[in-house]
Amino acid sequence: MTEDLFSHKLNKKEELFNFIRDKGVVLTHEVIEWGTKNQSNRAERNARQLAIDGKIRRVSEERMKLIYPYTVKEEAWEII
Repeated sequence: MTEDLFSHKLNKKEELFNFIRDKGVVLTHEVIEWGTKNQSNRAERNARQLAIDGKIRRVSEERMKLIYPYTVKEEAWEII
């Protein structure tokens, strides 16, 4: 049986990072919804781990007011 050495299957944390990168700014409920659709029960935990790794960060209050002029009671994530 031959195996393709160049194919790299992404883990759920890498897939979540790609999702956030593609969307730009993602609200917490969108991270949880992504996890539900992609069979990952730790999507929010992976987002926090990506923040610790320095790949993403929480959106500041001032930037949240610019992006979402209406009141949003949850936090958002963005790529650094």
